[in-house]
Amino acid sequence: MRSERDTIAAIATPLGKGAIGVVRMSGGGSRDILKKVWKSSRHPVDKFKTHRIYLGNIIEQSTGRHIDEVLVLFMAGPNSYTGEDVIEISCHGGIYVTRRILEELLLAGARCAEPGEFTKRAFLNGKLDLVEAEAVVAIIESEGERALRAAMEQLKGGLSKEIDGLIDRTKEVLAILEASIDFPEEEDIRFIDEADVAGRIDRLIGEIELLLDTARFGRLIKDGVKTVIVGPPNAGKSSLLNRLLGFERAIVHHTPGTTRDTIEERMEVDGITIRLIDTAGIREAMNEVEEIGISRSREEASSAEIVIVVLDGHSYIPLEEEFLKGLCKVGSLIVVINKSDLGIKEEVRREVGRLFSGRKILEVSAIKGDGIDDLFGAIKDEIRRDMDGASEVAVITSERHKNLLTEAVAALKEGRKSLSEGIEFAAEHVRRVLHHIGEITGAVYNEQVLDEIFGRFCIGK
Repeated sequence: MRSERDTIAAIATPLGKGAIGVVRMSGGGSRDILKKVWKSSRHPVDKFKTHRIYLGNIIEQSTGRHIDEVLVLFMAGPNSYTGEDVIEISCHGGIYVTRRILEELLLAGARCAEPGEFTKRAFLNGKLDLVEAEAVVAIIESEGERALRAAMEQLKGGLSKEIDGLIDRTKEVLAILEASIDFPEEEDIRFIDEADVAGRIDRLIGEIELLLDTARFGRLIKDGVKTVIVGPPNAGKSSLLNRLLGFERAIVHHTPGTTRDTIEERMEVDGITIRLIDTAGIREAMNEVEEIGISRSREEASSAEIVIVVLDGHSYIPLEEEFLKGLCKVGSLIVVINKSDLGIKEEVRREVGRLFSGRKILEVSAIKGDGIDDLFGAIKDEIRRDMDGASEVAVITSERHKNLLTEAVAALKEGRKSLSEGIEFAAEHVRRVLHHIGEITGAVYNEQVLDEIFGRFCIGK
């Protein structure tokens, strides 16, 4: 049966060829296990000092044969990542060497770690809270500078500090309510000022809603800004995708309908990940397969943060009227008249200006690259507008945090309404608020929640 007291081990580096591999071990038996596989006349395990690195060999227990010459870092608990004795073995990279070292540690008494078990132990031992633990996996998964910065701020405790403040102020409200319950109208002393409590609850609601407002920024930072390229066939959408990416990703051909399905790639603009999506040309479909592709184009455009509509400035093909109406409702829309290298016809300029009056209209050549810098500038402007007001410190990037804060607001509103109905009812709603907010940092938790959070981690972290 698995236990938190087991000594666990896992390969901490990606499997594959590389210069260095790391095998990690944590638990009270780490040193005793290492003794069985360690060989060094100069550095016996019993003489290891914490936070020092030692050179030696890992051996096969059954034969005494050397597996690899390694460096071992010893960190005595509680001054380690997990709060337990931790040993990290740096060996030569590669699948076989790291696997053989892990096998010997398991034979010597360690247990193979589960996904995220090292960080789970850090949480259980009070080294970090759940927000900070989730930040670890967010750092690993980050694809852009802003995503990394947001995750690092959470790891440093920026969001936890905000949540702890909310918990403290909620406890103050609950203390006032419970005092009134414990001493109802005793000696004509009034223990509760309903207006004061209502004001405190309103301020808490306002604080949490301000935090919830950052969830949209957080989603964009974490998941990327969905930017969809749409337009009629042969307008140069795929050429524009390739030009923006800087490499040939999409097939470019003069035959209309070449792009049948959406193509997605990621790039970074001003530290924000952009999910750049090329779509099938919008026209009356020639067959069922093309109809599916066009339907997907409409769906992608309807859920995009930014839409880039590409039109042919030389051989203009008008957009469907229904689709055009939908585009005019898009908040962040950039209009691109393509093929400036062939010459933009004046009647096209007038028509596009009429259809998209008040919108940003650019003339580019996807083939030659003319005007692409201006297009990047327009994309940056739209991103800045979307990100306006985003905090560098407390940003909600987790759906779990968002849902718990939403539930907390609902409970606070119920508590406020209950003030006139009975203090006991109001107090019960405020207790629910404490439970919801406490779940964010792990002040309140259950094993199912921990399994869901740490199950997202890789083995060895």
